[in-house]
Amino acid sequence: YGQACFACHGNKLEGATGPNLVDGEWLHGGRPSNLYQSISKGFSEKGMMAFDTMYSSKQRENLVAYLLSKSSGLKITKLPLAKPLLNNFFSKYFFSNC
Repeated sequence: YGQACFACHGNKLEGATGPNLVDGEWLHGGRPSNLYQSISKGFSEKGMMAFDTMYSSKQRENLVAYLLSKSSGLKITKLPLAKPLLNNFFSKYFFSNC
């Protein structure tokens, strides 16, 4: 995040020229697969480059896990089935690479 994303999304993911990434309001879907696709392919019409050639698949997966871990809008308590899925996702793609 600190290498490229912060310039448009802010140091604390609060948004700048790009949208806020911590409020849980996802413009292109908030599922891990949506975020991964957004990061990978970008939105050239909105000024966001594609990062699929800049970062490996693993790095992009880690970025998705990081973004989801920082999202204050994520309500795991309201989604009982989401908690085990996210725990598995974080342990597989994020925490093992810290």
